[in-house]
Amino acid sequence: LSFLKDHPKIKRIFYPFLFTNEDQATLGENYVFHGGVVSFEVVQEVNLEENLVNLRSTKMAPSFGSIDSLIEIPFYMSKRENGEIDENHYHSLIFSNKFIRFSVGCEPISYVLSDLDILLS
Repeated sequence: LSFLKDHPKIKRIFYPFLFTNEDQATLGENYVFHGGVVSFEVVQEVNLEENLVNLRSTKMAPSFGSIDSLIEIPFYMSKRENGEIDENHYHSLIFSNKFIRFSVGCEPISYVLSDLDILLS
């Protein structure tokens, strides 16, 4: 999270324990572990499609039921008919090819950070 928070190519991070509003403050009181899935949006100039092929240990996959680090880009992976998105069933971020869900696995943190660095290059 520190890597993503300070990265100039990250537009927004979606992770409940980063919020500071009053509703979210109770999360820390009720949950010991914060979870390993973080969603974020990158700036326009990041070419995720091109960068994905260069990742070393992280794979793109539709499921987070693994101990491996996995990436999901809903824009490319959502169920669409004939390549079209039904606007009634998707949030606006789904329309963006810059929105990522990242599930942190059990690899050494240096592997995870290296792949994030490649992804955001």
